[in-house]
Amino acid sequence: MDKKRQKRIMVAFTVTLLTITGYFVYRHLYWSSLLYPPEIIHVLKQAGSNRCELEKVLAYYSADRSDSLKYKAACFLIENMPDHYELYHKTLDSLRCYLLRNKIDMRVMTDFTDQYGSLPTRFQKKPDILHITSDYLIRNIEFSFKVWHESPWGKTVSFDDFCEEILPYRVSNEPVENWKETYYQIFYPLIDSLVGQNNLDEVCKRLCKTIKPDYNQGWVADSKLSVPGLGALTLLKSRFGSCQEEAEMIVYILRSLGIPTSIDMILQHVDHTVSKHYWNYIRNLNGQQGYIESFTYSNTLNFSPDRKYGKIYRRRYACQEESLPIKYKNKMIPKFFNELLWLQDVSNEYFPNMHISVWLDSKLIREKEIIYLNVYNGYAWIPVAWSEKENKTVVFRHVEPDILYRLSIFSKGKNIAVSEPFIFKGYGTFFPQADTTQLQDMALMRKYKLKSRWNIQRANAIGGRFQGAQLPDFSDSEDLYVITDSTTLLWTNVPVDHPKRFRYVRYLSSDNGHNNMAEMQFLSDGVPLKGTVIGTEGSWKNTPGYEKEKTFDGDPLTFFDSPEPQGDWAGLAFDTPQKIELIRYLYRNDDNNVRTGDLYELFYWDRGNWISFDKRVADTTVLFYKQVPSETLYWLHNHTRGKEERPFTYENGQQIWY
Repeated sequence: MDKKRQKRIMVAFTVTLLTITGYFVYRHLYWSSLLYPPEIIHVLKQAGSNRCELEKVLAYYSADRSDSLKYKAACFLIENMPDHYELYHKTLDSLRCYLLRNKIDMRVMTDFTDQYGSLPTRFQKKPDILHITSDYLIRNIEFSFKVWHESPWGKTVSFDDFCEEILPYRVSNEPVENWKETYYQIFYPLIDSLVGQNNLDEVCKRLCKTIKPDYNQGWVADSKLSVPGLGALTLLKSRFGSCQEEAEMIVYILRSLGIPTSIDMILQHVDHTVSKHYWNYIRNLNGQQGYIESFTYSNTLNFSPDRKYGKIYRRRYACQEESLPIKYKNKMIPKFFNELLWLQDVSNEYFPNMHISVWLDSKLIREKEIIYLNVYNGYAWIPVAWSEKENKTVVFRHVEPDILYRLSIFSKGKNIAVSEPFIFKGYGTFFPQADTTQLQDMALMRKYKLKSRWNIQRANAIGGRFQGAQLPDFSDSEDLYVITDSTTLLWTNVPVDHPKRFRYVRYLSSDNGHNNMAEMQFLSDGVPLKGTVIGTEGSWKNTPGYEKEKTFDGDPLTFFDSPEPQGDWAGLAFDTPQKIELIRYLYRNDDNNVRTGDLYELFYWDRGNWISFDKRVADTTVLFYKQVPSETLYWLHNHTRGKEERPFTYENGQQIWY
């Protein structure tokens, strides 16, 4: 056979093979278009070589049409899968391994970064649609249906709620793992005796009580941890992280037991720099909701004076059609909001009938312009909600009152204010504007609001003892002063009238104080005595930076947080016995009271600007001002030290913080 004929045969064979292949591909695509909804076809086209894995799942549940819900569940997962992915980095992998093989305490992140360096801020995406397997999806669907049908509360859970609150295989950007069966085997025995009672409240309370203090180890909280999802199996072993990790672990536990739950969150704290906060909501048997925050279950969320939310969003698996990046695809929006495809605005469940309506007459703001509702974090205005301007008015629905807000637009990559700051009162809005015709006198003691937890801290000091001794073990100790009332957040001077001289002195913790002494001085002839620091070794949960030496470091914000709640102490050993004439101490505090010797500047708000009223060095712990413009916002800035400062109004002689 000559070469030309051989070549013609090969060409003909190739054409025939391609034609046959094309026919079968066309037939496959044609029948796929008939078998699957358009949304699924769109996803399958994006799956590349992993398409066959997704089609295996669809084929598996298409075979038995008698169980159409499982097919619909598979479609739900696959349809929304393109927006889900793992965020990956080798250092993050190292952290997971480190947490799994080491003891978890408050030093764990310090020790990890010493070995591996700081955690990254950028991560690689590993899309689920390109990597997930059919076996994994089928296993997840089967087990999810099992716990949904077997649990007594499952009868009250609709299919739509099941899909969002039990079925999903992931919570955030964690690794894809077979976690549901593992969690079920561990946690179901803890609630087995309650299941027959059909009492979901008691189930959740027992789980919370068991998780935090008893199961292998307590939760080690680290509010500064900021990483993508650590993953279900890592959290099961490590019990470590911020409120985000706490909420994610609760989701893993409850969903593995067929209890519908999700995560509610805020995008930005309304009164300090920390951004997001997370907690769990639970769809209860009676149609009402329960909440878990810091491993505590309640039928009502704790709206304490220290906690404001503004707007609340719920993390979902399905892409939210009302989310900003979906609803306004052709408009420039803040990059921050592009990542919020899965957040559903559920503020209506928290603040019903609380709506803000603001008149905007600026010609610079176009009709149908997106207007952002901002809260103030102490440094910048952060958008937390959006709406459209219509007929010179913008309305934000279901908004928490008694918060300082401001409106803005997003233009050329910048967040531009389009209104004065205002306080939403629930029944209307108050725009502070300086009244220079009505002046007032002011007495200011703080630059930042006093949180209620400080009242608890102050009370914890009651029973604490200042003692002197001749022996280093204080077996011959004598009381020099006993704290009998809640401490202040200021330095306290205690005269001592005791005839003896002492070689050793100390502060002995109250029964529930964990010591918590920030600064301590023992004086003779008006001079603080010097000595060697002695006392209980270590700190609570081995947290670095809270040892006994912090009581004598001259920094009012550091303190000795002792390992045990009572009996721990910090003190000084002198070279020779000393006469103690005065004790000066400062208990654990926030250092936001006015400090003698610091430079302060008082500002008031007027027509878009902070106006300086007075700048002076404090000569007492109270700053007195006369003839200050009224009916506006104020800001007391410490030029000497500190970070925490908030705007306030001045009403009936009191600072009201926002």
